[in-house]
Amino acid sequence: MAALDAYGAAMLAEGVGHGKTWIALAVAAHTHEPTVVVVPAILRGQWADTARRASVTVEIVTHEQMSRGTLPRTRATLVIIDEAHRFRTRGTRRARIIAPWLIGRRTLLLTATPIVNRIDDLVAELQLVLPDDTLALDGLASIAELDPARGPPAALRRIIVRSVLPALAVPRRIVPWRPSPEERRRVDGALRAIGTLTLSHAASIRRLIRTTLLDAAASSDAALRDALGRYQALLRHARDAGGASRAVLRRFAGPALGQFTLWELLDVGASDGELALDDLPHLDTILARHRPGDDAWLTGLRRNVDDGIITVCFTRHRATAELVRRALGDNVAWVTGDAAGVGPHRVARDQVLPAFGPQRLQWTVRRTTPVILVATDVAAEGLDLQAAGRIVHIDLPWTATRRDQREGRLLRLGQAHGEVEVVTREPSPAIERLLAPHARIARKAALAERWLTAIETVTTSTSTVTRGTPIAIVGTRSAELAVVVLALTRGRASGVRVLTRRDGEWVDGMLHDDACWARAAASPPAVMPRGMLDVLLLDAMSHAHRTTTSSTHAPCGDLVPRLQALAQRAMRRRDLAALRDLDRIVRFVVASPTTGARQLIARLAEAPDHELLRTVVPEPRDHAPLSVRVLAALVFRSVGGPLR
Repeated sequence: MAALDAYGAAMLAEGVGHGKTWIALAVAAHTHEPTVVVVPAILRGQWADTARRASVTVEIVTHEQMSRGTLPRTRATLVIIDEAHRFRTRGTRRARIIAPWLIGRRTLLLTATPIVNRIDDLVAELQLVLPDDTLALDGLASIAELDPARGPPAALRRIIVRSVLPALAVPRRIVPWRPSPEERRRVDGALRAIGTLTLSHAASIRRLIRTTLLDAAASSDAALRDALGRYQALLRHARDAGGASRAVLRRFAGPALGQFTLWELLDVGASDGELALDDLPHLDTILARHRPGDDAWLTGLRRNVDDGIITVCFTRHRATAELVRRALGDNVAWVTGDAAGVGPHRVARDQVLPAFGPQRLQWTVRRTTPVILVATDVAAEGLDLQAAGRIVHIDLPWTATRRDQREGRLLRLGQAHGEVEVVTREPSPAIERLLAPHARIARKAALAERWLTAIETVTTSTSTVTRGTPIAIVGTRSAELAVVVLALTRGRASGVRVLTRRDGEWVDGMLHDDACWARAAASPPAVMPRGMLDVLLLDAMSHAHRTTTSSTHAPCGDLVPRLQALAQRAMRRRDLAALRDLDRIVRFVVASPTTGARQLIARLAEAPDHELLRTVVPEPRDHAPLSVRVLAALVFRSVGGPLR
């Protein structure tokens, strides 16, 4: 609540299964504000049920509705975005639609996994709801300046809440599932078939298609056959349409691989030679001769799950999910992106999933309660599946985030088993060599873990010193050095900056000069005239004030001069209402913007004058005067040699 009050937005980044839904609803209940919750479609029923149990009234809108341009009906002043990492890609339709709608609304982001691939994921999520200079009081001029190499600044703890919580008391037992010789032969045969295809004459497109086919082959022959069929359709489309567009390639790659492609740099031009159309006859031959070889790994799967323990099996490929569902019998539950059921029978998704959640004992949809759930990654976020005691990764996800999200369905508060078994199907050595899934997941997991651990352990202090300012002046024979700690406040926002002066220049942070500190520790106290000390401290305060209030935001083109010209005309007409509106637009344009504000400013820059005058922009947040106060000072003052 302190973060929401001070900055208008916050991120709740508690770990998977630690109750973020309940915390967010507690915030809504505390504020008594009209509230909209934006959630993935699969979580809509779960959020509605939890809000009802908490007696909190909210309007629920799904991510998918946002993607279609559907905005909430409620004139909400508080917005809760669940699984906020889904908005980390600025160019997606859902991000472009929600960003301007969020302007002027207090927003709480919920995500256990804010860093998926890179630190820019976190930057994009924060910039969606916060101005870039939000943490300027703490010396971070721009959120965009977060440096992966240096780690998270302590100031992030002001807007990202991640508690140091004890690990969930559910032990996890890792069970490796290594490929059999038959499985290796299956994959080797699939690779030989893929190797006969040209795929594309453009290197970037060839890599994308090849990776898509290899990824499918790693999962199952059923998935490979499905991918080859989609590649065949892609070639026929390119042949008939005179080329392949980025949109068509994006649909072929699918969401899991699409996020790894810089689509703007993909070699897609006007030529019809981007795709190898001569692959079409080869595809006909491959598909005609292809004999599925999935029996070997399916036999291994049966051995892993044939003991009555309630199990959830995750795969990224719908064809693999269907294959597993058929192989494990008619009482297997399944959930994919567009359907759900038990065995061959379709059943609503919100009726299937409770069989694996806290209400399993009350499940009465069918006579026999299923013991195994087969799901694509559509069920990997937010759901309560803690009645299950085993999770099986039939194929590895592309990110550590997705792996953690899968396992978090079981490893959460309310887990019914004393131990959760995690079975991971290891890919064939050939796939590991070509796609390196383990190395990729380990690299991304290490980055996310390092940052999230630092965020939850660092603290920022806003305590005030009530008995004067502690000042120490130490004699040293080296160059003079001063370290000043300042408290900055503006309205409800506060910050702490540590400034170091060396060679006449102030810089943020404390210099780690071990030799200097060692000499200072062994040196006696020194004396400094009060006037010199006052000048030093005032100079530090002036530097902090100047660098904190200077804006790094450059408005779009000639928009501000246009607004000033319109204001001059309004002054000549003595149109006070127009002057007030123009003043508000100017203050909105020159303020440090969020992602949505940038979109709105870009539209204002392109609008003709008469539309510009009619534009209603949100009232900028009230910026109180900046207050700077010295908390502490440590001065190393050069002294001469000892008297003889």
